[in-house]
Amino acid sequence: MPMHIYRSLIMLVLMIVIWSCKKDKLDVEHPDNNNEQETMTSLQITLTNVSNNTDVSTFKFSDPDGMGGNPPVQSDTIKLKANQIYNGTIKILDESKNPPVDITPEIEREADGHQFFYTVSDSFMLTVGYAPDDKDRYGVPLGLKPIFEAKNAGVTSLKITLKHQGKNKPRSGDGNISIGATDIEVSFPVRIIQ
Repeated sequence: MPMHIYRSLIMLVLMIVIWSCKKDKLDVEHPDNNNEQETMTSLQITLTNVSNNTDVSTFKFSDPDGMGGNPPVQSDTIKLKANQIYNGTIKILDESKNPPVDITPEIEREADGHQFFYTVSDSFMLTVGYAPDDKDRYGVPLGLKPIFEAKNAGVTSLKITLKHQGKNKPRSGDGNISIGATDIEVSFPVRIIQ
């Protein structure tokens, strides 16, 4: 075999080996790109009244087979008092496993590629924002610690959407719900009382 062909073959094999190693190397900047899609069957939101820390309630949405398929088996009504502010925490579970798996820590670790969005049907009754310390390393909200401001009495609805945006998540501002794939999206009826 001529020497230049032999050298070319060796270079080709070396390039393939090097390229394969780089491909298998973990993506340190965007670790969420390396994980399989998790099954997210339940979302729990715990709300604590800022003016009365004994006023704590947990509300749950549960869809045992995940998004699509059968309808959800539980969608609690969120009940709040008018003119009050509530600090929230979100917990995401995979209850298709026994015991259930808490996926929330993984979402926190992968904050640079995830964001929760809160859509309220009537902002005169309720607004939802992000806690100042609930951000990714670029300062863009993650949304695991929402702040609820219940305003006027009445009935409205709240949609919570977790987007998996990977490396496409904005690096500034308050995020963009139109980017990425939806990991979980749930709707809660909301009742605000006097």
